[in-house]
Amino acid sequence: MKAPFPQRHHYAFASIAFALFIVYGSLVPFEAISLSFSTARIQFAEAMRTTFSFESRSDWVANILLYIPLGFVGCAALMVDRRHLWAPMAVIAAVFVICMGVEFAQLWFPMRTTSVNDVIANTVGGGIGAVGWCLYGQNVTERMRTLWTTSGREHAFFRIIPFYLLFLIAVNGMPFDLSISPTELWYKYKAGRIQWFPPVGFLEKLLVIVAYFAPIGWMWARFTTPKWGDNFLYALGIGFACATLLELVQLSVLSCGTYLSDVIAGTGAVLLGWQFARTPLIVSRYRIFFALLWCVALATVHWYGRIWVGTGWLHWKFEEIFWVPFTDYFRSHYLTAFGKIVDRTMVMIVLGVLLHRKSGWAWTSLIVGTIALLLECGLLFMGNSPTSAAFLENPFSPIPSTSKVELGFIGGGIGGWLALRWGNRSSVVQQAPPKQPQENQRPMYAPRWPGPRPQSAN
Repeated sequence: MKAPFPQRHHYAFASIAFALFIVYGSLVPFEAISLSFSTARIQFAEAMRTTFSFESRSDWVANILLYIPLGFVGCAALMVDRRHLWAPMAVIAAVFVICMGVEFAQLWFPMRTTSVNDVIANTVGGGIGAVGWCLYGQNVTERMRTLWTTSGREHAFFRIIPFYLLFLIAVNGMPFDLSISPTELWYKYKAGRIQWFPPVGFLEKLLVIVAYFAPIGWMWARFTTPKWGDNFLYALGIGFACATLLELVQLSVLSCGTYLSDVIAGTGAVLLGWQFARTPLIVSRYRIFFALLWCVALATVHWYGRIWVGTGWLHWKFEEIFWVPFTDYFRSHYLTAFGKIVDRTMVMIVLGVLLHRKSGWAWTSLIVGTIALLLECGLLFMGNSPTSAAFLENPFSPIPSTSKVELGFIGGGIGGWLALRWGNRSSVVQQAPPKQPQENQRPMYAPRWPGPRPQSAN
């Protein structure tokens, strides 16, 4: 029998992948300078001798949170289904080595800053992740394995939703410049970050909200008992509670906008996912139509407000394209960049779910990636109005993004895999009814001879 997911090699792969992501995000856009090793060593020693400070709380929180998953999955790769007392210390030491290596490598990239604060905060984050595994890791793994199998799914929603909400808070709360001071919240309101509706980008934000909250409604209908999963008021309450919780978190993050419309849209998205889960035949019949609507919405977000410029600017637009993956995202704060990457991936996962093919997730990835490529190619022939602020900032904008194409392939593959893995399963595993004996079938308890046994001739 195949061992249930996750196993030790799954955690090991996640550890390597997350470590590579951290290194990549810490060095992008790879604009290196010439620097001798001896000079770099002197500069690194000077940076490490400086006294650490807590002037930027958001940087400390961001650096700690960035390395918590690495410490968690790294410790899981060594300790799942076994006990090694040396494993947490080994993981913390490995995290420290990675931090030192990344900070040293950043000396060759002037857009990055080498700081002792980053080393301390990252190591603390790795330690918190390792301790978190020691306290809760094996229990979390067992719950994931129970969900992965086909039994015990009647109440799986209540085992999944805490982790999914933590995921939503982690992504939408970045960069975690937290404050509950009434004065700072008042300044946030005066700055226009607390409103009824977002001032710009409402449709794009709506797509992201649907991508995040529709899975909650789907899980409520699939992973609860029919008494709860088929009740509209229960689904409405769950949607409103989750959307309100996320908006309250964003209220305490000073750089995040807080809008009442997000609560309404989040609740509606939960109900939409709930209805899709309850009517799988209708969704399967019209999923191409729903996918077309999603593509039209994506095209509207990409192309709305642009003007057709033809092929006259192709040469300059090609020169402005960031060919190194995710360079355009990591020009801002790396945690903000991570949040935008996850937003885009979730939007493409929805398209992958709608366009999934039984031939495998690779074909779905190819289809969704091709759609993302066509959306970006359209920007080659479009430009902003000469009177707009974006035109004054960069006359050749909008610039196509190779990162969005790559996220299209990634999100499409994930969505296709999820649809094949969970799409055709019933909400609750039903017990097989007992077999009824047929009319002409002899009962199991009947005697072999209808009358008294015949006596032997002897």
